[in-house]
Amino acid sequence: MGSNIEKGLSFEKKCFNKLAEIGFQELKLTNINDNGADIVGVYKGTRYVFQCKDHKKTQGNSCVQEVV
Repeated sequence: MGSNIEKGLSFEKKCFNKLAEIGFQELKLTNINDNGADIVGVYKGTRYVFQCKDHKKTQGNSCVQEVV
C-alpha cells in the first residue's frame, strides 16, 4: 500500500488538483515533512494556506498551530 509519506503525498496531490479545479491560482505544494503548510494558493486575490489531513479522527488544534 505504500509508506505514510507516499499516502500523504497522494492525498495532497488530490487536494491540489481539486483546488485548481475550483479556481485557485499560484498553487504550490510545499516540501515533504515541513511540519506545516502542505499547499499554498490564491483565490480571488486572497492567499490561503492548507494543511491536508486524511484521517477519520478529529485532529485538534495542533494542525492549525503548525500552519501558523
